Amino acid sequence: MRKALARRHLGQVIRAYRHHPYHGRSPLPQSIVAGWLGITQAQLSRIENGPALVHLDRLTHWATVLCIPPRSLWFSVGPDSPADGIRATPDLGRRTLLAGIAAVSAGAGLVGVAEQPRPRRIGNHRSALTLLGRASDQFERVDPEREPTWMAFYDRGELLAQYGRVYRDMARQTGTHAAQAVRSVENAIVAFGPANVRSMVLNEVGLCSALFLTDEPERAVAVGTRVVEQSRALSSSRVVDRVLNLRRDLGRHRHLPLVAEFDRTLTARAAATV
Repeated sequence: MRKALARRHLGQVIRAYRHHPYHGRSPLPQSIVAGWLGITQAQLSRIENGPALVHLDRLTHWATVLCIPPRSLWFSVGPDSPADGIRATPDLGRRTLLAGIAAVSAGAGLVGVAEQPRPRRIGNHRSALTLLGRASDQFERVDPEREPTWMAFYDRGELLAQYGRVYRDMARQTGTHAAQAVRSVENAIVAFGPANVRSMVLNEVGLCSALFLTDEPERAVAVGTRVVEQSRALSSSRVVDRVLNLRRDLGRHRHLPLVAEFDRTLTARAAATV
């Protein structure tokens, strides 16, 4: 890791991190780390094995997501941190902060949930909501005209979706905030709009879970049946996995005939993906 940092090659830093003995005998798969960074496995492979990145916006965002200590970097990750005279613009610094906070907050709200591991997890829901509150404040200060286009996916819908994820986890673990989970994901769906099909489907999956957690099984099944059908037209494995994972939230409603039938639909959908 130190050698990779000394070479000022973030791709090699990521590769060294994936192969660190801390992760066990097998390295972290490129597909998982690529998901953290918002890129594909093929793109990560090129980044690890190609020339060193020089784009400051990507360097700062990915270093923040991976929680690399600023003192170990050769560039600045904030508007007040000197690093060889390189500084991000104020707007880029705010958007980078939003990106890092959103990523950490998503991990904070998923402790104990069978999803992909995150580079950092915080088991304190209050901390997660505090971080998301800061992200919301930063988001309001963003000037869209000065933002890099590749960061456009961090829009209002994405921020609301992260709130929904944290609230759903709170509902699963403590039985609270289920109603807030429903409201957050409903607002996220409105913010994404019908043109963003994949994000719409993913958040309708979240809405289905939240409705089960608020003891509204009829509405949950109606939404869930719709997303099962929508998932058949998408090639995203993440969407399919999230749809199939709805079974964890059926819980105390499994005895209901409507929910039992929905459970069988999910089982059949899982069998069709093998």
